[in-house]
Amino acid sequence: MISSSDEKSGRARALGADHVINYRASEDWENDVLRLTDGVGADLTVDVVGPATLNRTLRATRSDGRISLMGVISGFDGPINTGAILEKRITLQGIYVGPVATLKSLVATGIRPQIDQVFAFEGAEAAYDKLQAASHFGKLVIQIAR
Repeated sequence: MISSSDEKSGRARALGADHVINYRASEDWENDVLRLTDGVGADLTVDVVGPATLNRTLRATRSDGRISLMGVISGFDGPINTGAILEKRITLQGIYVGPVATLKSLVATGIRPQIDQVFAFEGAEAAYDKLQAASHFGKLVIQIAR
């Protein structure tokens, strides 16, 4: 797992992460991933940033690996090394927020999403502020009253 803080890294280890890299302390985290995997790369990577990190994620992912792109914090546009996708035969899958039924199916498996904080609808702006500050670990939920 790659994280921005030692606190989040500790939480990830407590949840079972074997290796955690603090990207603020390591300027070339993709090389750290390669070192930890004996030069092979990760089987599955999840990129929540988008174009600003996707090329580094491509380097950290093994040949025939998979990248799940589930965030575009850095925006939608930017140069992407499509040659690396082809050369390494990487499957790049976009994941977007799905329906509640999908979440219910996930929870039925016994997997519990990590929820950092639940905000009332009236506090949605505070949720977005926290998201922008990247101070959360897990999901931020904005609850809509019924």
